[in-house]
This record gives sequence, C-alpha cells and structure tokens, in this order.
Amino acid sequence: MSGVDLAAIQKQVEYYFSDKNLKKDRFFHSKISADKEGWVDISFIMNCNKVKQLTTNQEDVVEAIKDSTEVEFDTGGVRRRGNKALPELVEEKKEEEKVEQQDDGVITERDFKNPKIVSFKVTSKSEENKDEPSWRDLENHLEESFPTLKFLYSRQKEFVGQLAISSNRTDTAALSKLMKDTITIADFDYLFEEPNDEDLKEFWENHGSHYEMCQKQKLRKMRKRKREEKAANGDKDGSKKQKVEDDKQYTIAGTTYMNINKVKSKAKTIMNIKDDGQKLEGYEEEFLKEIIKHHEKHDEKMKDFSHFIVDEHPSYRNTRCFFVVRADGTKEDFSMSKCIKKMEETE
Repeated sequence: MSGVDLAAIQKQVEYYFSDKNLKKDRFFHSKISADKEGWVDISFIMNCNKVKQLTTNQEDVVEAIKDSTEVEFDTGGVRRRGNKALPELVEEKKEEEKVEQQDDGVITERDFKNPKIVSFKVTSKSEENKDEPSWRDLENHLEESFPTLKFLYSRQKEFVGQLAISSNRTDTAALSKLMKDTITIADFDYLFEEPNDEDLKEFWENHGSHYEMCQKQKLRKMRKRKREEKAANGDKDGSKKQKVEDDKQYTIAGTTYMNINKVKSKAKTIMNIKDDGQKLEGYEEEFLKEIIKHHEKHDEKMKDFSHFIVDEHPSYRNTRCFFVVRADGTKEDFSMSKCIKKMEETE
C-alpha cells in the first residue's frame, strides 16, 4: 500500500457513483440498477482504466473508501451510501447534434464493425397478389428514402428477413422513423422491429457466414476501387502492396484464413453470438489464445488465466469487448483489434 494515493482512489470511485456521472454513465447505472440493494461487484471498479492507473490491489480500494461519505463497501461490493436513489439517465446530445456528425454517406470498413440488425415482416396488400416481395426492391427503396443510413446487408426468405445497418455515427432520428413507419413497396407492406436477444443470437449463428461473405465482396470492391484510384494517381507500388496484403493467409489454431479480414470476421462473429458473461470454450478459446499472443502485454494479461468471456466494456458505454478471466474471478479487457493489427504487421 506504500506509495498508493488513497485520496485519488477515493475521489475516482466516488465519481463513478456520483449523480453527475450516473446521469450519463449507462454502464454503472445498469450495474447498480441490477441489484435491488444497489451493490456493484468491486471487480467492475478494478477493471476501470483510471483505477488501474492508481492501483491493481483491491485492498487499496477498500482502504481508500472506508471513511467515504458517498460510497460504502461490504462483502465484495460497493454502493452509493445508504443505497441512495439513482438519478435518471440523460442523453448527452440532442438528435439534431447527432445528425450533424454524420459523414458523407460513403461506406467504409469501419461501418461493418458491430452493425445494428433490424428484423422485418412483409404482408401483401391484396389477397389476389401472387408475387413474392423482392429484397432488391426493398434495398433500393430504403437507400433512396433514408440516405443518411448505411445499409450493409439484407436477407429475406418469403415474408421475413433482416437488415444490417451501420452503427457508426448512426442517424438516430432516421433509424427511429424507419422502426416506427410501415413502408409500402409495390403491393407489400414492410414492418420493422428490433430483434430480441434470442433472435439476434439465432441470426448470427444461422446467417453470420452469409453476412461475412457479402461483407467480403463489398470490401473487395472498395479496395479495388481504391487501388484503381491510387494507380490513376501514379501510386502503382501502393496498389501492388495492398494486393499482396489482401492475399496473405493466416493459420490460427489449425484453421487457415484466406486474409486478415477473415480473421477479423471470425472474431466479430464470436463476439456477436455470445451473451454478456458467457464463457468461451473449444475452438473459440483456442482462437483467442492465438490472437492474444500478439498483445504487447500478453504475459501480464494471461497470468493465472481461467477462461475468456465477452462483456460490456468497463469504460465505454454500449460497447462490448473480450475479457481474460483469471482463476480468482477477476477479469481484464483486451483489444482484439490491436492484437490482430499487430499480427498483421509482424507475420
């Protein structure tokens, strides 16, 4: 405990549980709300980056807040003193401000990360109509009617289907309108809704590979277009280098991936189909063990390793990431994208 700034630790923990923070911190707000007595497991606090900068010792945190008038500790948990009522969550930005942040509508590689899945159902306006609804007509109509939304993927079987929409700088007003309105195309009505957790898990398990295939095709076209633009500007060497990188294969846990995007897609699929806190087993665990070897702090991260899970990011709301869970039950997040990037650079 020598040399540890207990006052700074107390101040940081009190901030996490303060009204000021909890008005906008969806992560801690949800953790407190999940327990009727308001207790939050101290491991969530230990996993916060700002706390890690001050200490990695749980006893330091307990010692730092023992005389706090704002928070209290008991049997592994921390809460607002006296289980003080939570403030209401407040959106940080107005819809108009979010719309102003939209980009020029051009799809980039970033848009394919963690897309928002939307389900839809189709009904015919006429019993005499024997035609089947067309997903192509739907795509064309949506792209024309909602130009600020980036539609990445669509699938349809008979009268049900799903869309994948970019979650990168989403125009929330346009998305809300899409979800509320019934859209008529030809003689068909389309009604959109957000899938529940089970439906979402089923989508990624049954159609994740199809999404990846379509994503790969679109990315290939995007890269080809970029190479052609570079070549037109005289950058022929850059074009050749990108072609070589696209063709590079990677063998991970006995499985060969044709290029780095296949590796990224596999990691993304694992994250999308797993529930928060669900343990990774079998090939998925072996896959992550190979990937995390490229982390600059691999030995530190994997010390006393027990298993991997996917869960909410300790510092960024509405974001999920991979965690290493240790034998004592503590967990620490790590960046999959950084590991893959390092692997791409070194292999």
